[in-house]
Formats: sequence, structure tokens, C-alpha cells
Amino acid sequence: MRVATLDLGTNNCRLAIAEGSPHAPVILEQFSQITRLGESLVPDGPLSPHAKARTRAALLECAAIVEKWKVVQARCVATAACRISADGLEFIRDMRAETGLPLEIITAEEEARLAAAGAVDLLGEDAEGGMIVDIGGGSTELVFVDPHAPLAMTYWTSVPVGVVSLADQFPHDVFDGEQYETMVAAITEKVAPFLQHADLVAHAQPAQCHLIGMSGTSTALASVHLGLAHYTRDAVDGRWLSRNEVTRLITRLRSQDLAQRARHPGIGKDRADLIVPGGAILDSIFRSWPVPRMRVGDRGLREGMLRLLLHDQ
Repeated sequence: MRVATLDLGTNNCRLAIAEGSPHAPVILEQFSQITRLGESLVPDGPLSPHAKARTRAALLECAAIVEKWKVVQARCVATAACRISADGLEFIRDMRAETGLPLEIITAEEEARLAAAGAVDLLGEDAEGGMIVDIGGGSTELVFVDPHAPLAMTYWTSVPVGVVSLADQFPHDVFDGEQYETMVAAITEKVAPFLQHADLVAHAQPAQCHLIGMSGTSTALASVHLGLAHYTRDAVDGRWLSRNEVTRLITRLRSQDLAQRARHPGIGKDRADLIVPGGAILDSIFRSWPVPRMRVGDRGLREGMLRLLLHDQ
């Protein structure tokens, strides 16, 4: 059965068309476009008209793709930007009517569950615990799972910091040490209280826990680390990066200006101002929960929904 999944995030709009089994789906077509729906958004404030226009154009493209493939079942979700904005529900209702896509705004808990579903295949057999980090544009989901029952969340939270909101809050070109540490401290204030109880609540210790880093931040860091001339999913998805390698990459990138960062093929101009805030989120997590390494996942809510839809079929 042919299915479609769409993840409308604070920064990106991602669509996949697939069929087959939940563990080995055949991807027929994918679409991904940075829309920055949450640009300059504050809680309970309105979505930017320009951001809504960009997002509307992307959703119309997605609707055409879904129609082309004669999809039987679709799930289309919107996350943090639509959850916290004053007019997010109205925007989604309008887009549902105009595009025919079954758009819905999901809770933070459902977002965490879908992130976990998309990442569980990356947990190694030797993992005694798993923590999934899904860095979005407006929020970051931290999810602990049991490797023996990976679709069951043992401990989770949604932290109200993401790459777009941080880039708006800390609009620096080059980050000096003080500027960067100020940003990390602001993140740690929200992350550390959750992680300091993880060993007791999730029954996981950092040394035996596999950290799965999902999102554009993790994949971009892996691409830069590998020196890829062109981004290749197969080279990045499942790649391990040590904590020291991640730290060195962040230090290198925060000392570059936007133009220099944009020249990295895995970053580009659309992510040049987002990669350092995303790196700061990872850095804060490593400091608060000192796992030795991270496994990179080029996957997210879209893949989690595919897995669950195909499983139901």
C-alpha cells in the first residue's frame, strides 16, 4: 500500500512517498524545503506573513506530489511553530482546505514518539539504553527508549529551544568564546534538569547509552567531518562521531563567518546561521549527559510516521 508522510516543522517541510514493509520501505519520492515557518516567532505571537507564504508554496508542491502518486493513506503533521503561535491552528485549517492534505498539529509527546519510531533502527545490539535527540527549529525532543522495547518511551521531554529560535535570540556571525558560552548556558538551563535524573528514571548510564542525533544539525556536522563534496545520505546515516570530534567541529564552525560556513556542501546558505546554534544544543547535551559518542541519523518524524503507517497496513 502506498503511503505519504509530511513533517511541517519550524524550519523545514519534508514529505516522503513510500510502500513496502515498515523495516524496509521503498521510497518512491522525497521532498524537502526550508521554509522557516517559525522565523521571528515568539510564544502566542503570530506567524510571519512571509513565512506563511513560503510554507504555503511548499505545501502546494507536496499536495501535487501526493496526488501524482495516488496515495492511499497519508499522515501530515505540524509541530512547534504551529503549536505555540496564536494563529497556527487557523493557518493549518486554511492549508488543509486549500491543499487537501490531512494536516494536524501534534502534541510534543506525539512528536517525541514519532522521533523515536524513526530512529530505533540505529540502536546497536550492545546498547543498554538509548537516547534520541531530535533538534528542530523551535524545540528539541529528548527521548530515552529501552533497546529491547524501542517504541516504548521510558523518559522524554520537549525542550523549547531550537535552531531557528536560537538564531533569532543570538544573531551572531562569528561567535567568540563568551558569546558561544552564553548561548550554551541558556540551553543548559533547560536541558540539565531533565538529564540529571535520567539515570534513575530511565535506568540508563551515559557510558552504556547510545545517543542518536537526528536532524539537520547532526547530518551537517557529519558531512563536514567527512569532507563530502556533495551530501550523500548513505555516507552520513548511521555514522558515529565521538564527543571530541563533535566539539572540534563546533569550535571550527563557530569561528567562521556565515559565508565560510555556507561554502560547506553539507551546510549551504540556508543552514549557515543555524549550524552553530544546533551545535550548541548538542554541546550542552554532551556536557550534561557525557556519552562518549553520537550516532547520526538522517531521519526524523517523516520516517517514524512511515514506519508506523506501514506497520499498521
